[in-house]
Amino acid sequence: MKNEQMSFQLILHAGNAKSLAMEAMTAAQKNDFDLSEKKIFEAGEELTIAHKSQYDLLAKYSGGERIDADILMVHAQDHVSGAALTIEMAKEIVALNKRVSLIEGGGNRE
Repeated sequence: MKNEQMSFQLILHAGNAKSLAMEAMTAAQKNDFDLSEKKIFEAGEELTIAHKSQYDLLAKYSGGERIDADILMVHAQDHVSGAALTIEMAKEIVALNKRVSLIEGGGNRE
């Protein structure tokens, strides 16, 4: 896979991961914790795919292959970092919404 294709793969899967994490937070705000947990899991799967692409790139580099780090690759790596952070924040937001739901006495209490 060429660097440009790999960059777009990273952007695609990181973008999916971030969107799913945002959906998890939205579901948690509506006390739909089953859906929010499902979305966080799916986000993690997408991020894992992106991380595999990163690993493949690093493996090529460590094997002596020249890897050109153009602006698209930098942008792609930024998307992966942003997605990882969004997932971690979504986990915290979901947990906080669960606590609020318990305190207020409503919603799915899982």
